[in-house]
Amino acid sequence: MLGIIDFCCRCIILVIQIVKGFILRDIRQSALNIELVILKGLGYGFSRSLIRFFAPKNLAMRYLLLLCVFGCLVPVRLQAVIITGVGGDTGNTTAPSSPNDFPFDNVGNMNGKAGTGLYMGSGWVLTANHVGAGDVVFGGVTYSEDTGTTPVRINDTTDILLFKILNPPELFSLDISAARPSGGDEVFMMGFGRGREADIVYWDASWNELPSSVGATYSGYEWVPGGFVGRWGNNEITGNTNTTVLGTEQMQIDFDSSGETWEAMGSTGDSGGAVFYKNGSDWELAGMMSSISTISGQPSNTSVFGNATFAADLSVYRDDILTVIPEPVSFAQWLGLCCGVFILWRSFYQRGK
Repeated sequence: MLGIIDFCCRCIILVIQIVKGFILRDIRQSALNIELVILKGLGYGFSRSLIRFFAPKNLAMRYLLLLCVFGCLVPVRLQAVIITGVGGDTGNTTAPSSPNDFPFDNVGNMNGKAGTGLYMGSGWVLTANHVGAGDVVFGGVTYSEDTGTTPVRINDTTDILLFKILNPPELFSLDISAARPSGGDEVFMMGFGRGREADIVYWDASWNELPSSVGATYSGYEWVPGGFVGRWGNNEITGNTNTTVLGTEQMQIDFDSSGETWEAMGSTGDSGGAVFYKNGSDWELAGMMSSISTISGQPSNTSVFGNATFAADLSVYRDDILTVIPEPVSFAQWLGLCCGVFILWRSFYQRGK
């Protein structure tokens, strides 16, 4: 019985999303909304693979494919950030699998500059103000800045910048966290920054490099020269208090030698990068990487255990951001709208009889 009720509820959601598209005369967005409903039900990683395999550029075909997948499966219960560990110099450059399947495709690199951009939806991209607006690359495709729309610096003083792009990608909108993750909560970080060399490096108290860990005071990694690569890793939020950096309330994320499996640390080029938090079963954008802290005397182009990444706490600026990028209308709101339309239609129909 519960399975039938669940199936009916999902069908109702699909109908509402279709009506939404027709009301707005936006068939493209209607198809994307249908995808979003199904992806949330089946898991982003699995459904995304199906979409990419079957001619994703044709929205009509994609819509039909997703309806087929939905109908067949619903009744069944079913460089970037520096990371530690073996393979940390080359790994984590592709989308992770469930349950860590955060919105990987929404993270892109700023074309021609060191920085990362996050596709928020409705043609808007979020990045660090010190990176600036410009063309951005998502999925290997370069999207031009809409120079006819003035970029928006949140509160005029923060390191958070929004700008529009032309002919935006077919990606889902990102949900911004309404509340800050607590200290100790796991987050996933992704950006297009510098990578690291394969081997760990040891230094003494005067920052002289050592051949081994014997007598070492510090340890960490040297960055590789050259280009920037998209990479993700995980870490934990440090404490429950924000720090003001670059005029922005920011969360601190420490880089520890005994931390997470893919302990992550920001590097040059990661500014504007994502800090994702899984709230229950939903992925939220909790932060945007903005800056890093180092130790006095630390060699340049290195990440040392004891450093920290600072990420703008987007829950603080959520309302300001959504003033620029309207939040997607909720299911309850659309259900109410559809009920209202039905009542009006029925009223006019009865008058005409």
